[in-house]
Amino acid sequence: MTNELLLKISEINKKYMLIKQKTGAYFNIFNIIDKSSDEIFICKILYELLNPNGSHYQGDTFLRLFVSEVLQMDFSEQDYKSVSVYKEYFVQENRRRIDLFIETVNYKIPIEVKINAEDQDKQCFDYYKRAKNANLYYLTRDGRHPSQESAEGLTPEIKDDEIIGYKEISLISFREDIIKWLDNCLALTEIIKIAPIREILLQFKEVLLKLTGQTEGGEKMEIVNTIISSAEHMQSAIDITSALPEAKANIMLNFLRELKRLFEDGKYKTYDYDEDAIKQYDFSRKQSYPYFYIEIKKFPYDLMATLCIYVHEDGGMYYSFAFTETKESGNFCDDIENEWVKTEYPDIYNAFENAVFDVVGADGEKTKIQIFWDYLKDGKGRTFDFKSFSSSCVDLASNYREQAKRIFDMLNDYVSAILNLMEGNRD
Repeated sequence: MTNELLLKISEINKKYMLIKQKTGAYFNIFNIIDKSSDEIFICKILYELLNPNGSHYQGDTFLRLFVSEVLQMDFSEQDYKSVSVYKEYFVQENRRRIDLFIETVNYKIPIEVKINAEDQDKQCFDYYKRAKNANLYYLTRDGRHPSQESAEGLTPEIKDDEIIGYKEISLISFREDIIKWLDNCLALTEIIKIAPIREILLQFKEVLLKLTGQTEGGEKMEIVNTIISSAEHMQSAIDITSALPEAKANIMLNFLRELKRLFEDGKYKTYDYDEDAIKQYDFSRKQSYPYFYIEIKKFPYDLMATLCIYVHEDGGMYYSFAFTETKESGNFCDDIENEWVKTEYPDIYNAFENAVFDVVGADGEKTKIQIFWDYLKDGKGRTFDFKSFSSSCVDLASNYREQAKRIFDMLNDYVSAILNLMEGNRD
């Protein structure tokens, strides 16, 4: 029965794939320019829609729906007349930028968006201090809480001795709140008649459905009806659901294991690879993530330049260059903050950073411990998203060796060029 159910669902998927091909649904500008999970780009789209002076020329139509339905606030007409919407609102005190900021005569509302980026220490605390008569709104794929480090200084809500939230933070999600808001925007008679705006809203919604691991209405209902058509199909669906996390983890395991093997066959030394972390990866919540380091070059003082490959807690797959401290006895690497290395060993730091920037063309994609980071992509230019198990991840079931080889070749070329530049600088 399980095979029969899978066959029927496969037929439904193929049908809707053909429909999308014929109707042009795959011609999505967000996917074409590879911005479907780009946090900065998505914030720009949200800002443009919320801004009463946006290029849509619909005034505060979208903003009013957002305030009432997503923020669940009640603005007066005076608020709407005085409203300003900002993107990357600059905080002078600590030189941080709030993703979205709504300001009226009565309110100041900071909105922090988290898709791929990590929380920073006291980030939510700092942003809440800019609020007036409002909470900080924390927008994620599925409405998760910020880290305790980010919320340090705020008032925790505790249940059974565990922190379950923060008084000053309101959680909102792309999965529920933003997609519902887009549906309501599309339901407006005056909007549905304006083809360019309608199509952008539809394409944006499609991107967010994929980002949050959801299926569009018609296809989803056909699958649901197939599952509930018999007790046997329903039981098969339950069995499949139970096995699905392990199946996803095994696909990730095969991929990372093959990448590691290719590096080791290429005479690189790897560190901190933990297959149990991959097998136990939870696709539904925030957690530690699978990773491994590749040694690029050892320096004195236990410093080592490394390449790290990792699946982040948000589901994205990345590579990064950084300094680590080696502890050979435990086969363990410990990340080191950039500023410390730069201060203590400027020659070593500059040689590595300059070589990385020259090779990968880095322009500021860095953190306090990573000199440079970027997404890993498949052969079609698609990013990997193991949380929503994007199509690029699904394809790894049959092509993980091919994709691992392609990524290895790219990173191997980077490392070789970086080493050559560092050796040249030393000479």
